[in-house]
Amino acid sequence: MTALPLPRQRRAPFLTFSTPHQPLTAVTVTETTQVLVADPGRLIRHGRKLAKADPARAAQHGWTPRTPMTESLALTLLLAEADPAEVAEQAGTYGLLMTSVHTLATRTNDDSTIYESETTPGD
Repeated sequence: MTALPLPRQRRAPFLTFSTPHQPLTAVTVTETTQVLVADPGRLIRHGRKLAKADPARAAQHGWTPRTPMTESLALTLLLAEADPAEVAEQAGTYGLLMTSVHTLATRTNDDSTIYESETTPGD
């Protein structure tokens, strides 16, 4: 039996690490998901459905029965109803297209970056 060498692991193309010079006491991790409105009609229909199901909550976000449902208002109602991670995971259901996710970890005391990555669907 011949032993084959294992392929060397490569770092992801948009991955950056830095070595902290101080011990970590507190770290802030932020994740930003960028989406495009791929199907405005679907997003607006979903916004209307949310407003009809809970008019009081929708009113807290600027909706009234006389307010036309816009993409922006529909997305606001959606984010008020569901966790942003869930919205990103189910983006297609709401007429959205996830284009990228950016993760940033910073040391809280001096805002220095200790980890950063950006991924796009299909990476």
